[in-house]
Amino acid sequence: MLSLNVQGWLTRDASALSQVIKAADYDVLAFSETWAREGADAPELPGFTSVLNLPRSRRQQRGGTRGGIAVYVAERLASSVSHLSTGPQNCYAVLRFDKAVAQDEDAYMIACYIPPEGSPSFDGKGPAVWEALREEVSATCRMGHVFVIGDLNARTSTCPDFPGTVDHPVTEEFLPSAAPPVQSQRHSRDSRERPNRWGRALLDMCCETSLRIANGRVPGDEQGQVTFVSQSQVGSSLIDYVLASADAFPLIQSLTILPAPESDHAALHLLIKRTTAAEQPPAPRRRRRRHQQQQQPQQPTTQQPLRLSAAQLTVWQQRLQQPDAAAQLSDIAAAADAAKVPDDMHAVGMQFDQFIETTQAEVAAAAPAAKGRRRQQDDVPRWWDADLAHGRRAARHAARRDPKSPAARALRQQYQHLLRRTQRRWTRSQAIALTELACSTNSKKFWQKLKPAKKRSCPIADDVMLDSFRKLLDAPTVSSSTAGTSGSGAAPPFADGSELNSPFTAGAVQQAIGALRGGKATVGLLKLDALSIAAAQLAPCIACIFNACQRVAALPRSWALCGITPIHKGGDTQDPGNYRGIAVGSLLAKLYACILNELLMKWTEQHQLRARGQAGFRRDHRTTDQTFVVRTLIEKAKADRQPLYSCFVDFKKAYDTVPRDLLWEKLQRIGVHGAFLRGVQALYADVPMAVQFEGGMSETFQSTLGVKQGCPLSPTLFGIYIDDFQAELETAGGDLDLPTLCGVQAPALFYADDLDLVSTSVRGLQAQLELLESFCTRWRLTVNVKKTKVVVYAAQAAAPPVLTYMRAPIEVLDSFTYLGIDISSRSAFAAASIGRAASAQRAALALQHRCHDLSLHDPALQLHLFDALVRPVMLYGVETWGPGALCGSGMDSCELVQRKFLRSILGVRTGTPNVAVLGELGRFPVAHTATLAICRFWNRLVAMPDTRLTKQAFLENCALASRPGRTSRSSACWAAQVCSFLHFMSPIVDGKPQRIDTSVVSAHLQRRMYDAVNGSDLRKVREWLEVRGPVNCDNYQMAHYLQAVASKTSRRRLAQFRMGSHMLGVETGRWQRLPRAERLCQRCSCSAVDDEAHMIWGCPALIDQRVQHSELFEDSTITSVSDFLQQDAGQLAPFLRVCHDHCAELEGYGSSRV
Repeated sequence: MLSLNVQGWLTRDASALSQVIKAADYDVLAFSETWAREGADAPELPGFTSVLNLPRSRRQQRGGTRGGIAVYVAERLASSVSHLSTGPQNCYAVLRFDKAVAQDEDAYMIACYIPPEGSPSFDGKGPAVWEALREEVSATCRMGHVFVIGDLNARTSTCPDFPGTVDHPVTEEFLPSAAPPVQSQRHSRDSRERPNRWGRALLDMCCETSLRIANGRVPGDEQGQVTFVSQSQVGSSLIDYVLASADAFPLIQSLTILPAPESDHAALHLLIKRTTAAEQPPAPRRRRRRHQQQQQPQQPTTQQPLRLSAAQLTVWQQRLQQPDAAAQLSDIAAAADAAKVPDDMHAVGMQFDQFIETTQAEVAAAAPAAKGRRRQQDDVPRWWDADLAHGRRAARHAARRDPKSPAARALRQQYQHLLRRTQRRWTRSQAIALTELACSTNSKKFWQKLKPAKKRSCPIADDVMLDSFRKLLDAPTVSSSTAGTSGSGAAPPFADGSELNSPFTAGAVQQAIGALRGGKATVGLLKLDALSIAAAQLAPCIACIFNACQRVAALPRSWALCGITPIHKGGDTQDPGNYRGIAVGSLLAKLYACILNELLMKWTEQHQLRARGQAGFRRDHRTTDQTFVVRTLIEKAKADRQPLYSCFVDFKKAYDTVPRDLLWEKLQRIGVHGAFLRGVQALYADVPMAVQFEGGMSETFQSTLGVKQGCPLSPTLFGIYIDDFQAELETAGGDLDLPTLCGVQAPALFYADDLDLVSTSVRGLQAQLELLESFCTRWRLTVNVKKTKVVVYAAQAAAPPVLTYMRAPIEVLDSFTYLGIDISSRSAFAAASIGRAASAQRAALALQHRCHDLSLHDPALQLHLFDALVRPVMLYGVETWGPGALCGSGMDSCELVQRKFLRSILGVRTGTPNVAVLGELGRFPVAHTATLAICRFWNRLVAMPDTRLTKQAFLENCALASRPGRTSRSSACWAAQVCSFLHFMSPIVDGKPQRIDTSVVSAHLQRRMYDAVNGSDLRKVREWLEVRGPVNCDNYQMAHYLQAVASKTSRRRLAQFRMGSHMLGVETGRWQRLPRAERLCQRCSCSAVDDEAHMIWGCPALIDQRVQHSELFEDSTITSVSDFLQQDAGQLAPFLRVCHDHCAELEGYGSSRV
């Protein structure tokens, strides 16, 4: 692109100008000061088409030979350029370059010529031209990339052109977030140190829009060369500019300033990169990359999917139903059926991907999505509007004239008030929209907006993290000739896996597609919404490809790539070993793995091939099952008066270090063979991986070790890999001193890679550790001894035992957090409620802060969020530790968390009765929810098969509860504690556990609460009941006013008044222990008790407030406070708010004080 002030040269001698143009291959020519007259034809330039020939305006013609703008484009681009609008006095024109030129989105060029300040052609209209140009730029920036070029006669020196400076103060959220060059300090060789009038206008326009000056900031013009030199060589200045919007700025590759013959102005040569949406300009790598100067290895190229709207997806589905599309899918399926080697699979994958890309591109071009409002530039807040811009300009102009004048101060205050009002109005509108979104069917979008963005910045250098994953996953292969053998020959398969070798069917693929969950990250062309809507059309072809994958034992290469995201697990953030790599693969590879996993899980469960003690990633197996078994083992050992030794083993990088050759051997041992085994091996035949960093993906490397973390099949594969450790324990016999449940030895407890070894003696536990050492040596697993711990559960304290693994001592602790539950040797299980309450309190505070940030003050929504985000944290594992807490006061800490949250919604003090706080919001105590959860867990155990380990622990616990002897409720076993707090029922009859009717339990608990509330002797509770009425199952719900009153402050004032949590003398005098008769009103001289009735009807200091809300006093029959509070909440709340504020002003305790 060429921009040049030709000073009439185009009109005088266009042929000479053509010779200059031939020196370079230009696409666009923008000329200013063409001196063209109205009605004159544009001169012809070979190879170019004139798209704009703007003559001098009549005012410019009277002012002399000034003005005129012309734009030429290469002939091949002429059809893609259109003239949109013209500015006042023909000082600028807007042209659009459609996607055929810009490719990723429309681009707009604003060609300008603004005469110098004081020019007679302006006649005082210059500021109006700049104002019109600013509005044009602001509107155009919302539609696409914007470039402004031409002679602006503005001298800006090196003054900043973005907000956040002394001249342009702004809040933190107003700072630009574009690439660093857009915000960096410009350079300029202009001799003028301060901007002229047009320069200030240009800088103001930049600060109010997303425009940034390219001169002195981009390659080729780093120093800001002058663009005008007078013929006398006396003066020089920078007045010809190139400006770009923040999103277009990274597209500028270079700007070169070159002298032009027969003109005082220099020619501006602008080179702009054309990019596609699938190939955006790469984000800059982080500065700490140590190998930044080295030659970079080739990075993975992943095809980016088109984002199709719902309407476009429907059109795409219809497109796939057409005969030609069906024929193409049939051809792909035929090619898959004929595939014999991995290269054939690669060709099939490319053919399928090409089909998806082509058909979706056709739909996107033929049925474009409705163009919504373009997102405002990142450096301009969304609440910014024209009124604010006008107010700020007026305040600045007044401050420049006389900063201390009354007019300047008034305009500044007016602007600040307008700014605050606009921000509040915008915040309220966003909160309302978010609340409506929560109640809509699109709840997923609500949770995405609610969840704050997590900063995943990693302090470890990219190359260090990459080397860590490469060393971990690309380890040299160890010969396995004898690694997996036990010395007695290969064991026969446990079952015949021939039924697994059935081919994939279109119905199975379509069913698996329907079971996939959205919101998960994937790579590749196909996204879940597109796959789901076209499942019927694509499933037959995909099934053929999957069958080919099994037959060839390889996936298409485009499906095999995985991106690793480092997730910090805990510990030192500078240690790469403390990061877990989550692999994200293609959607079709995930679908393939899901089908294999479903088949393998059903088959292993049907033939009982999984370890009895394994509960990880198995249907109807939960973490509470394992913690319940541990509790039962502890309680049985205590009842039998013997210790229990428990070793919690931590495997080092368990998933990442599984040798694949040994994994295939394990699968063969249990009976997996043939097509299914080849299908699993296909996932690992070629595993290119790349680490995902903030600036992009690293180069790829091959993963030769471990199972993929993030793959649906990996947990099942790892579980099978370690399941046979149970068989080794069973073979060892009685030397291990394993505890028993219902007469059967308890196995080692697995949950994925968490292992708990249990024994009734030190000798037995040490023998199990030695067996584990032998097992891990043979199967090449590693135990992290530093994180492996031992806990001894004994009635009497004793010296800690000495236990070792590979001669390294294992630390003995008093307690250990197993699967999220604190299990202590010195306290009861109910003590876990303290830790749960602490975690819930942190979650509640985080929720309150997030609601405050988003202005989400609706009580019903806050309660919904509490139930979704805080309650699960509070009651995690309550099935195990809850019975003891319910028998004593262990739930008090959890109740405190809920009551504190409820009080924050109502705005009442801590002294407000708990039953009133719960009743006002229609809530039940946490103990009710915990009781029902335990009852449901009890019923699940009752219905569980007797062969399950958890059921055997349940029966053993019920037997312990039936043993003779008297123990305290806090130290009783789990089943005895359940029977204790469910004393009104009979959970165990004749030693057999019975099913519990949860509806009866719920009704009993509610009825007991209603009776306690209605029969309370507390004065405040009785007064609250007079307002609310007696509670029962029909009316126990959130008070109506909490939804009817929109204002948070007004709603709180009404809640405080209803519940006696106000600042009237009748309440504050109680704090001072004054007799009720002495709690007099301090606002008037009536010597009356300052109670609710006095404030409503009697206090002379509140006459104006009563007159203001006279509609509340029209009914003369209302004489009691309870009747008064039955009136319309929309009128009551504002009245009580103004009364509170006036009382606060008179008594000096602050209107915000509760």
